Amino acid sequence: MGKLIAVIGNSGVGKTTFVRKLSEKAGLIQCVEEHETRPFQAEFNRNKHGPGLANQIDYLLLRIEQEIRARKETATSIQDGGLEQDFFVFTRLFQRKGYFSRE
Repeated sequence: MGKLIAVIGNSGVGKTTFVRKLSEKAGLIQCVEEHETRPFQAEFNRNKHGPGLANQIDYLLLRIEQEIRARKETATSIQDGGLEQDFFVFTRLFQRKGYFSRE
């Protein structure tokens, strides 16, 4: 079972940049959010009250896929954020901001 390092922190503090640089230097497998390829992210950036729930579910599924792959590796993987951060931090934050309801 592979090891997984999660780098957590606030939005925009440089987690992805740090993960990319460290993985290149240390030979770690990268697991990043891939904002530019996510299907709902661009619309969410334009309209926070539009696809908030769909966007969050997409990121949670991405994180699950990344974690499953990382755990199957023999090498160590490094992730910007992680499943726990997406669920426990961003999901609750987006709910408080009204991007989607608790239901």
